[in-house]
Amino acid sequence: MGYEVFKGFDIIPHGDVVSGLAVYRFERVLSASEHLVFLSCIEAAGMTSTNGRLDRSSLPVLPAMGLKQLFALGHRAPRSASDVERAQSALQTLRESLGLQQAWAFVVDTCVDVSERQTTGEIRWRNGAPSVHSPTFECQGKLPDADCRVIEKFAVHFKLASRVCPESAGVLVAFCQHWLAPYTDHVAKERQTLMERVDAQCYLLGDVNIGDDGQTVRFRMDHLIPPGSPGDFLNHTLSVIGQINGVLPVERAWVASA
Repeated sequence: MGYEVFKGFDIIPHGDVVSGLAVYRFERVLSASEHLVFLSCIEAAGMTSTNGRLDRSSLPVLPAMGLKQLFALGHRAPRSASDVERAQSALQTLRESLGLQQAWAFVVDTCVDVSERQTTGEIRWRNGAPSVHSPTFECQGKLPDADCRVIEKFAVHFKLASRVCPESAGVLVAFCQHWLAPYTDHVAKERQTLMERVDAQCYLLGDVNIGDDGQTVRFRMDHLIPPGSPGDFLNHTLSVIGQINGVLPVERAWVASA
């Protein structure tokens, strides 16, 4: 692959509640020591969501986990122009020292508000519906009607252009977590105002599955109480599929719900 592409690292979100995902692709396999250089570089630039809590004891085993050239990590979005400059400098350093070929950053600047769930049953967005930063991916199927209060089962399926390998499987798991992120009330969770983790979510179960053909992937949510309109939910879902398509080419996608 020729021209290096670094996308999304200059986006400064407006909301107070932000979750992020960054994907990094190197032109060659990194050694265990180079993993440490890579992670230390982005941590020093304030680009990780770990806030200085990287577990370096796990770094030597990363190659055995299939993480050698393609990485998906929690991303801390910039809050100022100086943060953007620091991130761009780190990316340039990684390009020159380790052969960073491409990198993408994706952010969601909102989450659900479940504070009235017990009294009114309503779940709302804290900062409005998720912003769609990229064109939504075309798909077949549709969501239930707008007056549907609960979607018992929702799944988005998509077929990749190539078979899933250990590295891309890890990236797909990270993208599924990125897709699910705004459907948890992170404000209430951080304040520890809820007894159980599931109480902060507006869904019961979410997961990712890779089909027997090695190319078809399914993201699923069960018992979803959609905040706002189902259209907001569908647009966010297809926006995430579009983001995946930029990293791992997608041939087609379709949704199903009940």
